[in-house]
Amino acid sequence: MNQRFVLFLLVVSLSSAAVLGQPSAETGIQLETAFVGPDIWLHQDGCSVFHSNAHGNLELVERAGSYAFEGEQIICPVLVHDANGVEDIKDVYMALAPDRGIETRCDLESDAVNASAYNALVNGLPVSFDPLTMQAYLCTFTVETAGSMQGQFYLGMYVVDLENASDHVDESSYWYFNPDVSVTLTGSIDFGTVSPGSNAYSTSLTIENTASAGSGVFLDMYISGSDFYDPTSFGSLCPTSNVLTLDRFAYYASNGGYHTQTNNSRENPIGGLEGYYTIPYETGHPADREQIIEGAGILNISGKLFEAGNVLAPGAELTMDFRLALPEPCIGDFDDGQMFFWGVPI
Repeated sequence: MNQRFVLFLLVVSLSSAAVLGQPSAETGIQLETAFVGPDIWLHQDGCSVFHSNAHGNLELVERAGSYAFEGEQIICPVLVHDANGVEDIKDVYMALAPDRGIETRCDLESDAVNASAYNALVNGLPVSFDPLTMQAYLCTFTVETAGSMQGQFYLGMYVVDLENASDHVDESSYWYFNPDVSVTLTGSIDFGTVSPGSNAYSTSLTIENTASAGSGVFLDMYISGSDFYDPTSFGSLCPTSNVLTLDRFAYYASNGGYHTQTNNSRENPIGGLEGYYTIPYETGHPADREQIIEGAGILNISGKLFEAGNVLAPGAELTMDFRLALPEPCIGDFDDGQMFFWGVPI
């Protein structure tokens, strides 16, 4: 028994000596977990401009440029992603620069969305909507009065997490709020001395879009007018009453390569068909006014079609010449009346 025991101990001792004789080394590890901040993407359709309820409805406004007026709303759907979970999302908001900061916070949408509609990419790869890490928001910004908000601003959408890490929409852009919209007339409608029973042609009148520089405001141009009266003479007559009616006037207009067309339903037959259009009466209702140039090319702006020759870009001009078919008899100086020119921002 004792001999077996001693032999066993000897074997163990030899085995232990062999292990202790091997070379060895040890080291720790260095590991820092990468911090992952939030992401935010704008819907591929971008932002939309609406008339607000202050104007009586929430009607879509189709604009040629990035400008908006008091009370109008810019609505931008965004998708937010946080790899640490939606609980880590602290704030989603819209901000203006320079010197404005946060203007409004975005509203959380309850329904799931199609992430591909936001061109959502994580680590450069497209992803599907995940309710655990993604939330959709609707950001609605209302333009304030010109007294507090006029000029060019950078409008951005941002997300911030609980660690105050942030991201912004890449497609944030410059907007011009409350631009001054105006047209400038150069020249006058001067027929000179006209013989009753003849046609007379006026000097040229130029209409220029003089909206605020840098605003990008395009104008769709309209015309209307009134009858004309002799404010000083007694016994005026033209030809059966003391009024020179608007239908005796017509106009020809050109804008670059576009101009009023012959064989058009708006040609005024009084005085001959020369591509001169009739002028509608001003009633106070915009729908009763007529475009100055129509039937001369199509311009597609945000999916809405406009008469290309009737749209004035900033600084652009159109030229008008008027024709008067003066009836016979016509006694008096009929200069008490108006021609109206209207520019509608598009």
